[in-house]
Order: sequence, then C-alpha cells, then structure tokens
Amino acid sequence: MLKSRFNITEKEEAEEQEEYESQSEPSVSRRAEEAVQEFEHLEIRLERKLNRSEVSVRLGHLGKTADGDGYAYLKATCTGMGLTDIRALAAFEHLQFVDVSDNLLTIEALQVVTKLPFLVLLHADRNRLSSASLARSRYLQVVILNHNNIRSVHDVHQPELSTLEVGYNKVEKIEFNSRMPTLKCLDFRYNLIADVSNLDFPNLDSLYLAGNKITSLAGIERLTNLRILHMRNNPIALLNGFDQTLAKLQYINLRNCKVATLKQIRKLQVRI
Repeated sequence: MLKSRFNITEKEEAEEQEEYESQSEPSVSRRAEEAVQEFEHLEIRLERKLNRSEVSVRLGHLGKTADGDGYAYLKATCTGMGLTDIRALAAFEHLQFVDVSDNLLTIEALQVVTKLPFLVLLHADRNRLSSASLARSRYLQVVILNHNNIRSVHDVHQPELSTLEVGYNKVEKIEFNSRMPTLKCLDFRYNLIADVSNLDFPNLDSLYLAGNKITSLAGIERLTNLRILHMRNNPIALLNGFDQTLAKLQYINLRNCKVATLKQIRKLQVRI
C-alpha cells in the first residue's frame, strides 16, 4: 500500500506559488481553462481521439510486468493533447501509471483506464470531470483529480485506494458510501468543505484541507493514526477535538486561520 507521497516543504512552496499566481497575472493553466470555457459556450463539440502510435511515443518507466514473465513500459504520459477519447490506452495492458492531465476528458471517457488490469496510479488533473466515480480497479491505489468540476466523492470506491487527491474542485462533504480502510492520504484542498465532525478513517495518515470553510476541528479525534494535518487558510477559531488519541500527530499547519488565544493553542498538547 502507498502512504502519503507528499513532501511537506514542496507542498508549502507549491501553495505559496498558487496564491501568488492568483493575485497576479493569470497563469497559463488558468488562461487555458478560461479558453476551454469560452469554447464550451459556443457549443462546438470536437472529438480528439488518442491513437496507439501517439501512446507508443509517450511510454516510459521500463520495468518487469506484473505477471513476472517479461519487461514492458509501465507508464503512459498523454498530457495537454486536447483529448476527448483515450480508448487506445486499453491496448497497453501492462500499464501501471497513467497521466492524462490537461485534456478534455469527461468521467465517462476516463472509465477506459479501469480496463487496465494492473493500474496502480491515475493522474487526471484539469479535465472536464464532474465526478470521481470510477469502475472498480483491483490494484488502483492513487487517484489524483485536481482542478476539475467534482462536487461529491460519495460514490468513490476502490478496494486498495490509499491516496485520493481532489483539490480545487467543488466538494462540500468528505463522505463515502463504502468504507475504504486502506485510505492513508486524503487531499481536499480548496473545496467547499465546512464540517469535519463525521470523519471516520482510523488508518488515515495525512489530511490536507487548506482553503476550505472549516470553523471547528471537533471530530478530528477519530483519526487516531493521523500524522499530518494541513488546515491552512480556513476560518478556524476553536481547536476542540485534540486529545490523547492524536498522539501520533507530528505536523499541523494552521497558517492564516483565526486561532487567536493561548487557551486554544494549549489544546494542541495532545501527547500523554
């Protein structure tokens, strides 16, 4: 199982860069998103199919196949191609890592990756995803779907899912219909989440919730194995929820929150 893949320092620097860009000239990615929106308003629907020859020149990471009988390229990087159809990927059955970020894919078009029998990691930032619900994939452990139009994750279920990253979407609740005890890292930065009182992920190692609408951390005590808690840029004033059950906590980020008294800070003394 994969634990948190994040380097905290790198994430801090990335967030600062994103905040700087949001206050200055529009970034290239933002201009691209605006262009896509304008294109959609024209109601023009152009199909852009990926073909096998294009996949072939975008393969990498030579390694042993999952069945151990030989070697194959395990990674495909098909980014920034304006793709609406990626069915050609299904022909490369040994793929374990797929990156199709910066395209025009819907959740329906993305389903084809679940036909890859050994898929471990899927990266699909900046597409047209309205949902994160993918057909079950036996070995899928990491799903990264930042900068889409996802409003709910209730229908997400992968039997081996370790990391789910859906930052910069429109999710209001961290709620799953099916329990996934394998979850180690959840990243919901810059969504619309206001409440964490119902979180129940006993094996969770890392939780990233920067830039939401959270006012209280009551309920966080249920995350008994939590090591990293990232709550930057939330209107949090009260630090209720911290007790001895959070003895594994090593890193807390409350930058630009509303905590203003020593009485609240003392609640962070959770070690026995």
